[in-house]
Amino acid sequence: MNKRTIKHEPPSPPESVSCGETGQPGAEGPPAMKVLVIAKGKTGIPQTTLWEALGRLCRVEMVEFGEWEMAHYAEALRRLDFSRYDRVVLDQNIRRIGRQYPALRAVPNLVFLEQDACQHFIPESRWHGRYEAVFRDIGRLRVVVSNRTCEAAFRRGGLDCVCLAKAVDEKAIQNLHQPRDIVFGYVGRVNHAVYTRRRALLEQVRTPLGLEMLRTESGDTAGYNRLLNRMRFFVSADVGMNEYMFKNFEAMAAGCVLLAQRQPALEQEALGFLDMEHLALYEDARELIEKAERLRRDPALADRIAARGQALVLDRHTMSRRAAELHDLIQPPIRSARALSFAERVRHLWSRPFWR
Repeated sequence: MNKRTIKHEPPSPPESVSCGETGQPGAEGPPAMKVLVIAKGKTGIPQTTLWEALGRLCRVEMVEFGEWEMAHYAEALRRLDFSRYDRVVLDQNIRRIGRQYPALRAVPNLVFLEQDACQHFIPESRWHGRYEAVFRDIGRLRVVVSNRTCEAAFRRGGLDCVCLAKAVDEKAIQNLHQPRDIVFGYVGRVNHAVYTRRRALLEQVRTPLGLEMLRTESGDTAGYNRLLNRMRFFVSADVGMNEYMFKNFEAMAAGCVLLAQRQPALEQEALGFLDMEHLALYEDARELIEKAERLRRDPALADRIAARGQALVLDRHTMSRRAAELHDLIQPPIRSARALSFAERVRHLWSRPFWR
């Protein structure tokens, strides 16, 4: 996919990743929706496969905002001609935009893909309880979150909100069918305040399971895939997240047996996750250790769970599948959010510690 980073000088029109007027070469029918994607310039989880797949369904053009653009957000937005597009999809984090978010009121047909909205419900996050208010203050937009709990709460608050669950980049993460020398492993962040409960749970089971807590360099997708393929059991600990984060889908796609914190029932139902069929779910450290030991003693059961989990993810939870879902989610007319009351504005937006 062609990508172009906006430079300091006024940019030329974004480069297209479209596949013709209807999204498919030579296809007949009404003109496809034209979409501008504004993405993060640097990210540990590239969405390239998602946008390539969306480009096969509609006309997609893409720009990336680097450090300069994020620091001069309103000016960077003014350099783009939004009248050329039916939808503007923002693949960024509202936390990173911060106090510059009012500039988004000038963006028509805005769809905000927010992958971190789960922090709305995490007390340790500085953005705890803030996401809904900031999005409502923008006004007219559709917010795409990655769990049903957020979707329902934001809708009750008066937001045009839909859910697009996380998934695996099927081009980057694959089962290499190699020997696995790490029995129980976890790879990812644990030191940020948001992950306080994740770190506590992993530390509880670290000694009983011989859990190896590992990291890879940000952006080293190949190295990350190789590391996943060394793990027999991937121990996920999305405590308090109300959703299954990317690593769950990635571990399953790589052929690991996934042991995951049980999320609200509607999340399992929507994803088709069945306990001890596609993955092993647990409520606390005790249940995690019990199931881990059971699976270690029963390799045939572990093999069946790993195979079924991988098949489910590759069938239903790839970036290509999410692109088709996103294409449907951005089609309906976008509604304005319910305005904030004076009390809500004072409580959520005028709090000095919030913007510090």
